[in-house]
Amino acid sequence: MSQFIQQLHQAFTDSLLYSVGASPLHLQQIDWAKIGGVLLSQLVVSLVLLSFVGVLYIGLRRGLHLLEQRLHLASEWFSPIHQALRFFALLSTMIVVLSQLGIAAESVQAIARAAVAALVFYVFWVITLRFLSRALRRFQLEQAIHQLLRNILSVMIVLLGFAAVLAQFGVNIVSIIAGLGIVGLAVGFAAQSTLANFIAGITILIERPFRIGDWVRISNNEGKIIRIALRTTHLKTRDNISVIIPNQTVATSVLVNLTARPLSRFDIECRIGYAESVTQAREVISARLANFDRILHTPEPMITTKALADSGVTLLVRFWLSPELIAQLPMICEQ
Repeated sequence: MSQFIQQLHQAFTDSLLYSVGASPLHLQQIDWAKIGGVLLSQLVVSLVLLSFVGVLYIGLRRGLHLLEQRLHLASEWFSPIHQALRFFALLSTMIVVLSQLGIAAESVQAIARAAVAALVFYVFWVITLRFLSRALRRFQLEQAIHQLLRNILSVMIVLLGFAAVLAQFGVNIVSIIAGLGIVGLAVGFAAQSTLANFIAGITILIERPFRIGDWVRISNNEGKIIRIALRTTHLKTRDNISVIIPNQTVATSVLVNLTARPLSRFDIECRIGYAESVTQAREVISARLANFDRILHTPEPMITTKALADSGVTLLVRFWLSPELIAQLPMICEQ
């Protein structure tokens, strides 16, 4: 039985050597003591270098923590530095392992340069986004435009960082950028209307001709603004119907914001016959307005004669409304 197991082991060993292009004679010529010594020396050197990297990382992190406590700064400003330290520790560990595995020095240097480039772009991305957030909060821009600018800036930095990393490995970035430019041009021609609505949406969010909750008239549509997206603007009419208008139409149409001011004045025409007394008509209308609590009495309503028509005298009744009552304007006019 033992002889059978030995023969099986020998056959398995020979097959394994033949599969990698060696032979049993090569196995006998291998200096296992020399290989063991080389592996042991590489292991010792790796452990020493990794220990040095670990001690240096712990020391720098503790020093940074003490500096953070002494300066009494917010932890968000030191977070990128902590991440950079962890990144350098990981990078140093990877370089140590690759160098001990016999990887070519040029390849290790390219990997190190690529990692450092990625780290530089990451730190630049974090710092830039924080300064951008502070600037946008100072100008009190809409949250949608805030998020849009953050996304655009993030995409640009990521693309530049990716190009910088690829350049470290000898990749031709110019051809890639040219290809992306052609693709972007084709997409731009295919989506002209979408891009026009998108750009108009950005313009609306920056200029802010209206806000969510305002009552507006856009072309033949009137309603309350319930949503401002990058491509469309959503209204809710008095009939509780949602109207979705492309932002390009909003940007190129005459827009009336009925709630942009604290007070808004509206006119109603009333007509009486020539046989009726204008003074008495004014008194009746004034009494009705005085007892009507849905309009403002400061400023006071005003009744004037507008025109002498063929069938009678046209009176113009002017009154003021607060913004929250604009939606009830038709009902107020009927009453």
